Amino acid sequence: MMDKQRTLLLLLISIYIIVVLSMERVDAARPTPEGSFDESGLLSYPLVYEKARSAVYSWMAMLPAGPSDRGAGH
Repeated sequence: MMDKQRTLLLLLISIYIIVVLSMERVDAARPTPEGSFDESGLLSYPLVYEKARSAVYSWMAMLPAGPSDRGAGH
């Protein structure tokens, strides 16, 4: 019984080693553009922030001003 367990364990370890050694490193599908990191090494997207802020401002500008047609509380 001990021989079967030892053989199974060696087989599993061998398969694990073969799988780990045969893995390839894959590059990102969309790599980050150069210059997208700030001094601290963190990603910085000021353009995305500015676009989002201007979109929110334009949505707020499209909201109707004044009281509701149905009265207070609606």
